[in-house]
Amino acid sequence: MSRMLEKAADCSAAKEGHRHVGSLRTLLVLIAFVVAGFALTQHVRVLAIDAPQEYREPGIVLQTRLLLGGQNPYSLVNQPAYTNIYGIQKLYTPVTNLNNWLQNVGPSSPRHILNLSAIVEAPYGIRVALISSFNSRQPFQPIITGTDFYGTGVDQFLLPGSGTNQFNFGLGKGDMTRLVDQYNQTYAGKNGPNPAQTFPRVTLPANFDTGDVFNSQDVRVTKLFRFHERLEWQVFGEVFNLFNTANLSGYVDNLLAPGFGQPSARFSNVFGTGGPRSFQLGTRLSF
Repeated sequence: MSRMLEKAADCSAAKEGHRHVGSLRTLLVLIAFVVAGFALTQHVRVLAIDAPQEYREPGIVLQTRLLLGGQNPYSLVNQPAYTNIYGIQKLYTPVTNLNNWLQNVGPSSPRHILNLSAIVEAPYGIRVALISSFNSRQPFQPIITGTDFYGTGVDQFLLPGSGTNQFNFGLGKGDMTRLVDQYNQTYAGKNGPNPAQTFPRVTLPANFDTGDVFNSQDVRVTKLFRFHERLEWQVFGEVFNLFNTANLSGYVDNLLAPGFGQPSARFSNVFGTGGPRSFQLGTRLSF
C-alpha cells in the first residue's frame, strides 16, 4: 500500500512538472513573438500620411508631404537605395507629378544577373571553391531640377521623352543626346507652369556614361587535415574581387550637374564581394 501511494505521488509530481514545463514553453514562445514584433516595428517604420501611397515591387515607398526633416521628400536623395552582397541594386525613381503617382514606374533592377559557383576537390586534401558574379548595368534615369514641369509643386522632372528608367533598358547614349536636343528645342528658355520659373538649357558633357556592369570573382583555397572519422581541421585562405574590378556606381543623374554621367563611388561593400580586392585567412575544427 505504501509503495502504491509513493508511485501515485511520483506520478502526480511528474504531471505537475510536465505542466510547469509546458507553461514555461508557452511563455517562452510568447516572449519570442513579442521580441520579434518589436524588432519588426523598429525595422519597418510606419508613417501616418494624408496622401496616396505608392506600391513598388517587394516593398512600399511612402511618398508624402511629410517634410522628412525639412527636406524635399520627392528628391532622389530621399529615395531608398538597396544593394545586396552581389551588387544587385534597385533604382527607385521619385514622384514628379502629384496628379499621377504611378507615372514614374519602370524597371528597377539590372536586366541580366549571372552567378556561378564551383568546388574542385584537388589531390592532397586541397579544395578550391569559386563564386563568380556578374550583373549588367542597372536602369538609369536622367532628371532636370529647379523647375516644376507639371505644376504640382515638385521642382524636378524626368527628361521628357525618356520614359521611366529606360536607359540601359533599350535607350543608350545616342538617345540621350537626341532627347536632350529635343528638350532644348521644345522647352529651354520658356516659362513653366510656375511663371517665376524658366526651363533651363541642358548641355551634355563631352564624356558621360549611364552606369557600369558589376563583376566579381571570389576564390577560397582550403587544406583539409583528417585525423579521425569525426575529427577534421581546415585551414583556408580567401580572396574577394580577385581582379580588383572597380565596379563603379553612383552615376550622377542630374542633367544640370557638372558631373552628370560620372561615377561618384565604388560598390559600397567595404570587405567582400565586389569591394576593393581583399584577403582573409581562417581555420575551422570539426569534431
